[in-house]
Amino acid sequence: MPIDKYLQNDVPASVAKAMVAYEEGRANAFILHYNILDYVLPTRPIRLPDYLVMSLRNQDVIVMYDPGRGIRFPDLLDEYGKSRAAKMETQFREITGLEENAPNPLAGLNLGGKPQAQNQKPPLPKAPEVVLPLLEKLLKSEEVSALVILEFMEFSVPSTQISMMQPADRAALLPLLTWGIDPGVQSPVFMITKNLEDIHPAMREADRHWHTIEIPLPDYERRALFIETWLSNKDENGAALVEFKLEKGLTSEALARATAGLTLVSIEDIFLQANGAGELTYQMVADLKRQNIETEFAGLVEFVDPKISFEDIGGLFHVKEYFRENVIEPIRKGQKEIVPMGVMMVGPAGTGKTVTAEAVAAESGINMLILRIGGQIASMWQGQGERNLRKVLIAAKQFTPVLIFIDEVDQTVSRGGGAGGNQQESRIFQMLLEFMSDTTHRGEVVFLAATNRPDLMDAALKRPGRFDDKLLFPVPEREERGSVFQVMIKKYGLGKVKSLPEICLDRTQGWTGAEIESVARKARKLVLVKSMKPEAALGQAVMSVNPSTQDIEFMTQVGLQECMSDLDYLPEKYRLQAQNPAALAEKIEAMPQFRRRKSLS
Repeated sequence: MPIDKYLQNDVPASVAKAMVAYEEGRANAFILHYNILDYVLPTRPIRLPDYLVMSLRNQDVIVMYDPGRGIRFPDLLDEYGKSRAAKMETQFREITGLEENAPNPLAGLNLGGKPQAQNQKPPLPKAPEVVLPLLEKLLKSEEVSALVILEFMEFSVPSTQISMMQPADRAALLPLLTWGIDPGVQSPVFMITKNLEDIHPAMREADRHWHTIEIPLPDYERRALFIETWLSNKDENGAALVEFKLEKGLTSEALARATAGLTLVSIEDIFLQANGAGELTYQMVADLKRQNIETEFAGLVEFVDPKISFEDIGGLFHVKEYFRENVIEPIRKGQKEIVPMGVMMVGPAGTGKTVTAEAVAAESGINMLILRIGGQIASMWQGQGERNLRKVLIAAKQFTPVLIFIDEVDQTVSRGGGAGGNQQESRIFQMLLEFMSDTTHRGEVVFLAATNRPDLMDAALKRPGRFDDKLLFPVPEREERGSVFQVMIKKYGLGKVKSLPEICLDRTQGWTGAEIESVARKARKLVLVKSMKPEAALGQAVMSVNPSTQDIEFMTQVGLQECMSDLDYLPEKYRLQAQNPAALAEKIEAMPQFRRRKSLS
């Protein structure tokens, strides 16, 4: 059966593959996970369980089950326009041995003047340990063809050790483990769950033949088709259903790009909100993205709506040149093959690494996520840390093209090892390495990491293929400091400064951009409180502020040591040092910070 049969109807490729695998006899048991609550078709508001029912509606008996609602039979119509639900229930009861009718103990009593039926159907069971063996009888029946759809089974077969499971849960798990390998089970079974890791791991073992299929978030084409369909919908009188306008500059194509990472249901929510407001704006999309991520990932990842451009960053001329040539322009032109897998930004604290990451995302026109690998991803519970990270990485792929930023990577990402929680750290570390080195992500997922101590990072994390390039962020030289001052003067509303006092450039030799910003902030206060002119306020502020960043020279030198493999994007001052690695290493080893670190190790 060609997969085009399904793809031509705009079905996600993952769902189409499952249907084809069943029709070709290669599989009958499937676990569908991740984006399972979304609309399956961009042109029709149909959910996944309903789509499965409609696609396999010719099966004789279709059973939908979850532990909360119990057994249900879909209200399909036969060729005469009558509901098939009652017939399917009767067949199910006959095949499974459930009594069709049972004596009514109230028969013969005149309660409220209404005669009581002599017989009534006993209620269908709800408990998984009772229902699943009955479903197995149905699946093995040679009398009828069947379809079974299971939802919310993570509550009955949760991801935990078998010895920790309740007897009823173990009784529910046992039949499920055999359905993929039992030759007597020929009918299709679909288990639907949000998070694959919530299902008992035995279900996910390859030799159980439960085929796990990830339902992704909609890609650009599916979002564009959904938006086009929604915006062109008309009522029975031919009037448009949409009662809002798009913000100036926001076309339907731009909206499809801006909604990367959102489900079709979420996009529909934006439309409904816009109907009330009368206008659909970029900010509505950004707000919903942030809200969804905060709800879904609860501190594991942060969505950033990048608004800072390179014009808002003073100095760092070599850094801007590097990112324009290697990341921004290639992404804009679709030249994915030359985009680095990751860029490690090294140098002292306060030199602009974090703000540069945001500016790169804004200049490239892509999404930005901040990944919080540390305590947020890790967990005291066995396996939870890996589940957290896998969940985040799956989602990250749906935001593509996306920039993923990791701050203080030397502290938050480590190999771990040993016993207890460190074993979890090691597994998380390996998962991240595998994801970062997956070349199918090149040009779609770009990792940017910031550190002032790259010497403390694991060598496996730093190697090319993960962080292809290392970029030095040193303290600004005189010309760059003038640029930083001009940006900060604008940021803090100091007005037009005709001539920057020379003391501002002379005294700030060796200062970071963050320390120069503190001067501008102090000057703003002097202008407001003491009515000083901006030039005089800057001159007084720079004499009042003392730099606080420590170990700047040491952090610069260990950062430079990491950047020696490619000298093209080093400032000339540091390029000369990098050409003599032996002398640089000797200089670092003579520093007290290096000797102190060595004694502690």
